[in-house]
Amino acid sequence: MSSTAIDVTNADFETKAVKASGPVLAVFRAEWSSACKALDPILVDVAKQYADRLTVARLDIDQSPRTPPKYNVTAIPPCTCSRTGRSSPPGSDRPPRTTWST
Repeated sequence: MSSTAIDVTNADFETKAVKASGPVLAVFRAEWSSACKALDPILVDVAKQYADRLTVARLDIDQSPRTPPKYNVTAIPPCTCSRTGRSSPPGSDRPPRTTWST
């Protein structure tokens, strides 16, 4: 696991995010998005805080346009959580943040 958020591309998203050995927080982002820019420092903090338990993977939708449609990404910045390669779609039944740390 990484102590910082990792940047992924079309070429390595499957390997580094979908097939990762542990939990992954995947974030689809764009450099021009103010919401994505605002989220970046939070992602870095989360990556540092949970470095031993979580991979935070960021994919730039402009540099890697083939991956977002595979995961039904229609707006940014969606964050999807995965433990076994299956992501939780936005609005799904996820546990509250207070139960994330173990």
